[in-house]
Amino acid sequence: MWVLLSARMRTWLLVALALPLARLLIRRLAVVADRHDARSARVLRRADSALTAVSRRGGRRGKR
Repeated sequence: MWVLLSARMRTWLLVALALPLARLLIRRLAVVADRHDARSARVLRRADSALTAVSRRGGRRGKR
């Protein structure tokens, strides 16, 4: 099924659906980890910021 979608549609699905869901999951895990272990929370927060940067960069490309 994934192969039948165009490249533009696959990109849109990743940017519009998968990245926000991944960010939400990572943020919730960071909050839970913050209560237990500071090191894992720090790693999760870095991952969240990386995903945020990727999602913002994808939005800029579409505006060109």
